[in-house]
Amino acid sequence: MARGGILRGAGTLVSSRVAGLAFTFVQIKLSVTYLSPHGYGLLSTAVLLVGTFEALTELGLGSIVVRRVSGGADLQRTAGLAKAVAITIMGPLVAVAIACGSVLYSDPQVVQGVAILATGLAATMWSATFVPIAQVTDAFGGISAADIGGRIASLAIVVVAVAGDLGLAAFFVAQLAAPLTRALISHLWGRRQGHFPPVFEWRAMRDLLCEALPLTYIAVISGLYFQLDGLLMTKLTTPSEVGAYNLAYRIVVNLNIIGTAAAAVLIARYSRAAAIGDERYRHVLRLSAPPLLALCLPVATLLWPFSDEIVALVGSEEFVPISAGPLSLLWVSAALALLTTVISSALVAGHAQNFLATLNTINLLLNLVLNLVLIPRLGATGAALALICTELSGLSVCLVMLTRRLGWFIPVRAMLILCGCAAAALVTGHLLAGVWWIVRGLIMAVTFFGLALLTRAVTPAGMRELSGAA
Repeated sequence: MARGGILRGAGTLVSSRVAGLAFTFVQIKLSVTYLSPHGYGLLSTAVLLVGTFEALTELGLGSIVVRRVSGGADLQRTAGLAKAVAITIMGPLVAVAIACGSVLYSDPQVVQGVAILATGLAATMWSATFVPIAQVTDAFGGISAADIGGRIASLAIVVVAVAGDLGLAAFFVAQLAAPLTRALISHLWGRRQGHFPPVFEWRAMRDLLCEALPLTYIAVISGLYFQLDGLLMTKLTTPSEVGAYNLAYRIVVNLNIIGTAAAAVLIARYSRAAAIGDERYRHVLRLSAPPLLALCLPVATLLWPFSDEIVALVGSEEFVPISAGPLSLLWVSAALALLTTVISSALVAGHAQNFLATLNTINLLLNLVLNLVLIPRLGATGAALALICTELSGLSVCLVMLTRRLGWFIPVRAMLILCGCAAAALVTGHLLAGVWWIVRGLIMAVTFFGLALLTRAVTPAGMRELSGAA
C-alpha cells in the first residue's frame, strides 16, 4: 500500500462530506422556514422512525468483508456474498418499516411519509455493499461522490417544493432522493472498480451472515440507541418539540461523518495490525490517538459558544429558544460519539464484537431509562443529557477493554497539550467577543490547530507513519 493512502482516503471522505454540509444546511434552512415547527416535527417523526431501520441496512457485513479480505480472502467473491445477503433482505425490511409506521402513528401525513421514506432503505442497503470495496482498495472517490450527489438531489427537490408550494409530501420525496441517488452513483462507481456480481451461494451467505451476527446485533442496538430519544419524544412531547430537537440533532449528526470517515479509513489499518500481533496493534492505536483527539476536542469545546447563532443560521430565530440549549449539549455527545465510533472499529478489528454487543445492550438500556426520566421533565435538553451520559460510559468501558488487552496506549502528553490548545482557543474567542461570530470561530479553530502543530501534539511525521502503518 502506498504511503499517504490514509491521508488521501481520509482527506477525500472528510473534504467531500464537509462540502456536502453546505447542501444539507441549506436544505434544513429551507425546510424549517417553510414548514414551521409543527410541520418540521411531522417530517422529523417519519425520518426518525425510518432512521431506526437504517441500522439493518448494513448488518455489519462491511466490517466482515474487510476483515476477511485483510486475512487473504478474495475481494470479488466476499463482496458478492455481501451483496446477495443485502438483496435477500431488502424487501422484508421495507415492508416491516411501512407496517410499523401504520401501527405507531395515526396522523395520515406521518404514515404517508414513512411509506415514502421506507423505500429508501433498499437503496441505502445497496450503497452499503460498496463501502468495504472502497475500504479495502483505499478508493473513496466514488463513495464521496455518491454522498455529495445524494445531498444535491435532495436539496434540488426541496427548492422546487418551496418555490412551487408543494406541501409536506414533497419534503418526504426530497428525503428519499438522497439514498436513491447514492445507490445509483455507488453502483456506477463499483462497476468501474471491477466485476462484483452478487454471489447467491446460500451456505456461504449463511456463514457470512452468522459471522456478522454480533456486528448485526451491535448495529441494531446502536441504531436504536441513536434514534431512541427521538422516537420517545414523538410519543412524550409535541411535534414542535420533536422538530426542535431534530433540528439540533441534524446539525450535530453531520459532524459524526468525521468519525464515520475516520473509522472507514482506519479499520483496514487496525485489522492488518491486529493480524500481525498485539505489539503492532497497540502501536497503530497509539499513532491514531493524537489526530483523533485533535478532531474531537474542537467539536466538544469550541462550538457550543455559537449554538444560538448556528440555530438561527441553519434554522430560524423561531427555533433558537427551544433548540440552542440541546444543541450545546449535543456538541459534547457528538465528540464522544466520534471517538467511540473509531474505538469500536478497533475493537471489531481485534475480534471483540461480542464484547461490543454486550456493552451496547447495556448502554441502550441505560439510555432508555435516562430518556424516560429526563424527557418528560426537560424535553429535548433531557434527551441530549441522556446521550452524553451513555456516550461517556460506553467510551470509558471501550478504552478500559483495550487497555486491559494491550496495555496503556493513550498518549497522555498529547492529550494534555491538546486540552491546553482548546483552552487557549476559548480564551481567544472570549477576547474577540465583539468580532463577527463566524470570523471569531475561524480564528479559534486556527488557534487550536496551529498550537497543536507548534507543540507537536500532532505531527506530520506521525501522520505519515500512520499512513504507512498497514
